[in-house]
Formats: sequence, C-alpha cells, structure tokens
Amino acid sequence: MENEIITIYENAKGKSDTYQVDEFGPYVPAKEPEMNANSSWQNYDFCVNCGRKGHKTSECKDPTFDDMREQLNEISTDPNGNTPEKREQLFGEILKKSQNS
Repeated sequence: MENEIITIYENAKGKSDTYQVDEFGPYVPAKEPEMNANSSWQNYDFCVNCGRKGHKTSECKDPTFDDMREQLNEISTDPNGNTPEKREQLFGEILKKSQNS
C-alpha cells in the first residue's frame, strides 16, 4: 500500500507543479476565496435560519428548528404517530418547503 502511494505521488509530482508538500504529504493548495467588498453584515439581509443572504430570518420560508423539533416531538410522543408514513409525510413537507424557498 505504501509503495502504491509513493508511486502515485511521484507520478503526480512529475506531471504538475501545482502540488506542494508539507509534513503530511503532497497537496494542491486551495484558491484564495473571492471576497465581495461591497457586502457586509451591516448592509445586506442575512437569514440565520437557512444561512442564505437576501432575506431576514422573519421572512424565511424554510421551516425553523423549533418547528421541526415540535413536529418530531409530536411523532415521538404519540404511540400511533411514529409510523413510516408519518415520518415520510413530515420530512416530505420539510423538503417541499425548502425547495420552494
């Protein structure tokens, strides 16, 4: 196994100069992330619920953590509610809401 890794490394090292090596072995350095200097937390809306920018948390169409917890709690406490059909319905609704946002 170690010989295979060394062979792969030697072949890759000869074909590309993008590899760098540190104490853990070869790696391809990541590109610098693009920074958008025009937006910051102060000048655009950001939703803590879904993690997207462009709307506030109060306007988010995705279900909140509390909504999901409440529905899961209802299923877990109802002896007749914890069925595959009920779970599929719940997660189907969550998926549908997230796809519509």
